[in-house]
Amino acid sequence: MSVSGPLTTQRVAELVMSNRAIRAPYYRAEHDEGVRFTELEKGLQWGADVIPALMSLFQVEQDTRENYSDGWVGFARHWRGDTLRLDFDLFSESEESDSVLVVTAISGREGEKTIVDEDFGEIELPDQVPTEQEWEERRKRYQTVRRKDDSDGSVAVKAYIAALPGVEA
Repeated sequence: MSVSGPLTTQRVAELVMSNRAIRAPYYRAEHDEGVRFTELEKGLQWGADVIPALMSLFQVEQDTRENYSDGWVGFARHWRGDTLRLDFDLFSESEESDSVLVVTAISGREGEKTIVDEDFGEIELPDQVPTEQEWEERRKRYQTVRRKDDSDGSVAVKAYIAALPGVEA
């Protein structure tokens, strides 16, 4: 799993809108201790919140943790005002093929102007928070793309299998 060059928020949105995002078999939704996350937690469903969040990342960073050399972390604002941290990997069959985003985790962060992330320190938040209507429009755009996708899905299946615990890519 790798990608050449730095990953950008725009590239993540492009991959999502070309139906190249999947949930890892071990995907988890959680929140950090002490973070107000009860209302948002109820809405953290794969189709409802993860995809619109990927489409509106305001920051993407390469994962610096020791065992995550191919991993990425993105931060997005939710329409409820909370901030989401999404952990994901990139899977590619070969240098020529387009990558697939494999989302491994989503968690909440609390803060109004900045948040403190255990791996990336202080992160400044954008002033603009998407509205519920904007969030819903993103979700609908993604669902339209999924319905129109005429690929056989083999790369996504291979990415899912590669993400299974104990399977070497």
